[in-house]
Amino acid sequence: MERPGTAEEIAAHARRGSPRAPGRWRDQARLGRLGPAPEIEISTCGLDALVEHNEGDLTAVLQAGLPLARAQETFAKKGQRLCLDPPDGGGLATVGGVVATGDSGPLRHRFGAARDMISAYAWRSQTAPSPAPGPR
Repeated sequence: MERPGTAEEIAAHARRGSPRAPGRWRDQARLGRLGPAPEIEISTCGLDALVEHNEGDLTAVLQAGLPLARAQETFAKKGQRLCLDPPDGGGLATVGGVVATGDSGPLRHRFGAARDMISAYAWRSQTAPSPAPGPR
């Protein structure tokens, strides 16, 4: 399993063009039909920073590999929380994993899905030379 530590390293993996899957893809694969096994598994656990937290604006910049439990601990210090409660008995759920799978948990009915809480994101693809952030 590859564990890139920067967005640039993830882009380099994307440019290689070989079949790849996010790390822990088998966790959700049980919910549907498995396709062919990927040649490369990429873990975002190296991208685990809470880059910025603007508690007055109720906004934050989070990297995809940040464990949700750690993000919640940080927000709790300021009397805040992310309204996400995915099934995560082992504390392994990451922010990116929750967004990618849509596992928002029961709070989704009151506060909306994880994707509804995202106002901007940066993404990587084979053709994008750098992140394309949305408005803040």
